[in-house]
Amino acid sequence: MAFGAILFLFELYADFSGYSDMAVGFARLLGFKITKNFAFPLFAQNIAEYWRKWHISLTSWLTEYVFTPLVIQFRDYGKRGLIAAIILNFILIGAWHGPRFTFVLFGLLHGLYYIPLIVKDKLNKKKK
Repeated sequence: MAFGAILFLFELYADFSGYSDMAVGFARLLGFKITKNFAFPLFAQNIAEYWRKWHISLTSWLTEYVFTPLVIQFRDYGKRGLIAAIILNFILIGAWHGPRFTFVLFGLLHGLYYIPLIVKDKLNKKKK
């Protein structure tokens, strides 16, 4: 079952990345330049790097219009505020994907995966 889940992850990546690559290529044929939307996220070292590389357009939009205002709102709470902002942001990402509880749970889990990075102060640290 775990092997099937891993294969499904690769299928999802291939579908999303392939669709995005076709959209970028077609846009270039028409003279438009569109940002790359996937940057090899399956090779990420941690969850933060994964989300910087996966669905870049959605992640950057949510960072600018949802996450940043939440961080500003919760800045007086330190790491707890940052954790709350990340979890709320990812719950919204899950809800954006669909109205089912499983998508919201997906968002909650991905938000929770950030907690060890925040606690260890490794959220924005790049590997040298």
